[in-house]
Amino acid sequence: MRKNGLTAPLNALQVLTWFLFPFFIIGYTVLSFLPQISVPSSLPTTGPVWDAQNYILGSLVYLFSLLGIYCGGQACSIDPIDNHLQTHLLTNPNGRSKGGPGKTFCWVCQVHVSSSSKHCRFCEKCVHEFDHHCQWLNTCVGGKNYRPFFHCVCAVFAFTSLELVATAVLLARFYVDGEDGGVRVRIVELYGGDTGATVFAGFALAFAAALLVTVGMIAQLFFFHVNLQRRGITTYQYVVEDAKRCQEEGRKKKEREKTRKEEEKRRKEMGQRQVCVVCWVGGERGGGTGNGGERVDNGGAERYNSDASNSYENGVELTEMIVRDDDMKEAEI
Repeated sequence: MRKNGLTAPLNALQVLTWFLFPFFIIGYTVLSFLPQISVPSSLPTTGPVWDAQNYILGSLVYLFSLLGIYCGGQACSIDPIDNHLQTHLLTNPNGRSKGGPGKTFCWVCQVHVSSSSKHCRFCEKCVHEFDHHCQWLNTCVGGKNYRPFFHCVCAVFAFTSLELVATAVLLARFYVDGEDGGVRVRIVELYGGDTGATVFAGFALAFAAALLVTVGMIAQLFFFHVNLQRRGITTYQYVVEDAKRCQEEGRKKKEREKTRKEEEKRRKEMGQRQVCVVCWVGGERGGGTGNGGERVDNGGAERYNSDASNSYENGVELTEMIVRDDDMKEAEI
């Protein structure tokens, strides 16, 4: 039974986050703050390359990144275990638990737990108000640590989005301002010649691409949990509902296919034919002739042909076939 996200074994995605956070923070510092040093008066520029707005943007990036680290560490260190299971392990680990209203029995833990708790096979325990198991934090997310988890998602989404904006602005100034632009001049001074500027631009493009992928993933996670909170459900409940919806759609599809096959079989047994309402290509039925474009019935057939002609003249494209029943009821297009 694992206590929290810091309990062995560690997860590969969890270890990856320990490298991604420093990478994004240090990379942003290298790209944005080094060129912020005032350009010497001997160079063909005036004043700092970046203005006060960029310093404010940088402050927000560091603030949200620290907030993300704090909330992520908090969500990772909290034990989301079920309260009844926790009490049972502390007081009577070798005895039997008692059932009651709002409880259910976990056959893995062999303990009565809350009905909202679910057993996690990764953590080997029942989690209070189970939401999902987060691979990035290597721990379950439940009622006890969902709030810091969501705050971590918000903070990461905020600071990576701000970094993406800042990097895009830096690249725009680097390419748009040209050779005499303040950003390019300062970069050439810091990193040496055109080669240094080219390397700097290449790193900035790669950094922006990594940020773009990260922001896209975090944005999807952020809006997904916002939608869950709006609906008042957990990730587990959403997955269960989605599975039921897919099963219901599959069942209805099978029923429609079965009905279609039964109707087709019935028509073949009764000698019915399919007729195109536009070209009236079909077989003989009853007293009709069925030759070419001749109408095969003076009753419903004329009505079908008239409706089809009107629909065709009004620009409605008829792509389906109409099958006439025995009583020549009006078919649906």
